[in-house]
Amino acid sequence: MAAAVVQNAEDIDKDPQLNYRQFFWKLKHPVLDTVAQRGWPVKFSKTPYEMTRSPCMGEHNYDVYTKLAGLSDEEFVQFMEEGLFD
Repeated sequence: MAAAVVQNAEDIDKDPQLNYRQFFWKLKHPVLDTVAQRGWPVKFSKTPYEMTRSPCMGEHNYDVYTKLAGLSDEEFVQFMEEGLFD
């Protein structure tokens, strides 16, 4: 039967193995300043990855409405001015 120490968030943040493995990523956020994000629990030598922050609410509206939904730039601006995206 497996057993392990029960850790709280502070214990996990200070865990020497997790820090050695660079499990936590410090990411800049335009609203929250710097946030710690948990990384992947495994690392692959030939397929490294880069962690990025989560988008802010509405940050990708332009791309979604014009490139995916097919609105023209003029329609997007009109709808934005009308408060459709608020």
